Amino acid sequence: MKIQQVKPENFDVWMKLRKQFWVNCDEEKHRREMKDYLSSPEKTVFFAEIEPQNYIGLVEVSIRHLVEGTSHNRVGYLEGLYILPKYRKKNVAKQLISEAEKWAKEQGCLAMASDTGANNDISIEVHKKLGYKDICRLVHFVKDFEISKPND
Repeated sequence: MKIQQVKPENFDVWMKLRKQFWVNCDEEKHRREMKDYLSSPEKTVFFAEIEPQNYIGLVEVSIRHLVEGTSHNRVGYLEGLYILPKYRKKNVAKQLISEAEKWAKEQGCLAMASDTGANNDISIEVHKKLGYKDICRLVHFVKDFEISKPND
């Protein structure tokens, strides 16, 4: 398996993998985010390729300047990790994250962070197996306001 950094010519396969991972995201939003990754020095993507042009997973990584649980001002951040289902539990995630961590260190980051949903047991297990520790759990709340219409 080969791990390689994103290139503009990977756009179509990247889009295909993103659509499988973030299924509720529309294509235009994917395009905007992908263009942002390609143009930002603080973001990148790595692909796992098992043979030429056969991509089986990706990790999107960025540098954040404020991260819960750390006092560092440059922290590598795992924004998304996706492996095609039939290739899971074959160390693909480990290799992708290793490359993301190496990139973050090269960018001057002193830590790597990530997040997942509190009920995403698979992701939590993967993070822990890769040496990440659970630092906090959050519950988010929202309250919609009733909007009254002005009298006409």
